[in-house]
Amino acid sequence: MKIYFINESQLIAISKSGRTTSSDDVQNFLYAKERGIEVHLFVRKNKDDKTSKEFYYLGNMQAEIDKTKQFMMPNTQKTAVEILWQLDTPVREDIYRYIVEE
Repeated sequence: MKIYFINESQLIAISKSGRTTSSDDVQNFLYAKERGIEVHLFVRKNKDDKTSKEFYYLGNMQAEIDKTKQFMMPNTQKTAVEILWQLDTPVREDIYRYIVEE
C-alpha cells in the first residue's frame, strides 16, 4: 500500500493493483470497527533508504468510507482503491515534518 499524508491527522492510502471496493482486504479496512479489527499505522521515511530501516508507529486509524474511491491505474487495465484515513491521534509535528520532507 502506498500512502500520502494530507496533514498530521489524515492520509490517503492506495491499495495494490487489482483491488476493488468489493475485495476482501478492502472491505476489512472499510468496516474494521464493525468487524472488531484494529488498524495500526507503521511508516518509514523512505523504503529505498539502505542505511535507515526504522519504522515509526503512528497509532490507530479509521477509514472514511464515504471518501473511498475505486479507480483505473494509469497505463494499465487494473483497478485500485484510494482510502482516506483519519488517525485517532495526530502525528507529532516534528515526526510529521521528518516523514514528509525530502
